[in-house]
Amino acid sequence: MYFITSTEKLAITDYIHTRTGSGTGIAGEWKSSFDDGGCQEILIFNSNGTFSAEEVCPGGDEDEPFSGTYTIDGDRMNANFTSENGPETFKGFYKIVDSNLINVPEEELFSKD
Repeated sequence: MYFITSTEKLAITDYIHTRTGSGTGIAGEWKSSFDDGGCQEILIFNSNGTFSAEEVCPGGDEDEPFSGTYTIDGDRMNANFTSENGPETFKGFYKIVDSNLINVPEEELFSKD
């Protein structure tokens, strides 16, 4: 899927999360399936600006769950969290299309130039 960000850059990804259950805007639970052995990533965005992420795999070979905080400004998303690799920051863009969440890091965007 792709979309044009508010900064006029092109965001392209095949990493798409589908809403599972109810929610408004980004708030709610989202799942994404990987081609990697049937694993799923589960993201839960709470309306109070916190989130959690967990990878679930059939063989139990998954990454450690992590959680943190996020802010939304238009189509910009900033998330701060601590994973098994230590403190990390996600800065990127998101869009919700037909109950699907697409999010792309800033460094993976394409400009018109």
